Amino acid sequence: MSQGKTATIICGDNQGAIALSSNPQYHSRTKHMEIQRKWQGEVQDTGTVELQYVPTTEQIADGFTKPLARQRFEWFRRGLGIE
Repeated sequence: MSQGKTATIICGDNQGAIALSSNPQYHSRTKHMEIQRKWQGEVQDTGTVELQYVPTTEQIADGFTKPLARQRFEWFRRGLGIE
């Protein structure tokens, strides 16, 4: 990447998928995923994308797809910067 640009960070809660995307050692067991893994490897190698592990309990995006209890909903709003 050119100087001054930062990588796009993709947060995920699947440690296996993150490990698979950065370690081609698993190739023989995952041939059906080769195209996607190849793309992920290319964008990671160029520094365009960075994958980060975020535990399920800390996934802000879950608030868009799951019903939340009041306390969790308030945490979700704070995470989005909406008070």
